[in-house]
Amino acid sequence: WVDDSLLEYKLLHRFIESGEWNEAKAFMNRDETAMFSTSSSGRTILHIAVIVGHEEIVKKLIKEGKDKLLKMRDKRGYTALALVAELTGNINIAKCLVEKKGHEGIRQELLSMKNNDGEIPVLLAAAKGNKEMTEYLYAKTRLEDLADKNSHKTVLLLTRCINAEIFGIISN
Repeated sequence: WVDDSLLEYKLLHRFIESGEWNEAKAFMNRDETAMFSTSSSGRTILHIAVIVGHEEIVKKLIKEGKDKLLKMRDKRGYTALALVAELTGNINIAKCLVEKKGHEGIRQELLSMKNNDGEIPVLLAAAKGNKEMTEYLYAKTRLEDLADKNSHKTVLLLTRCINAEIFGIISN
C-alpha cells in the first residue's frame, strides 16, 4: 500500500503498514509534520492503517492527529472512513473513526464527506454489498445527508441495497 514515490516519509508509511507503532511514533516525534504527510496518491498514515486493518494504530493516530487527520482526503477524495466503507468493511475501525470517546457523540461530518464522485461512505459500502457496514453507516448518517436535489442519493442507496439484498435499510 506504500507508494514508491514517497521520499521523505516512506519509512514512516512502512512502519504504519507493518504495524510498528513504536518506530512510527519515534519518527513522528522527530518531525511534527510527518503525521500529515501524504503519498503520491494523497494517502496519509491513517489511510494506510485503516486499509491494512491496524485497529490499535488507528486509535492512536486519531488521538494524536485529531480531526485534521480524520478529514484528510486522498487524490480521489477518500477519507479514511470512505476507504474502510469501500475497501475493508471493518466495522470496528469504522466505529473508531465515527464514534468519539466516551459520550461525546459521533463525528457527523465524516459521514457526509463526499469523494470526488460525490459519494458519501454509506453509498460506497452499499455499492460493495457490505450489509453490516451499510447498516452501521446508515444508522449514523443524518437523513439530510442522503436527501439531495431529486433524491438522487436516496434512490442510489435504495437501488444498491436492493441489488446487494440489504433489506434492513429499505424497511426503515
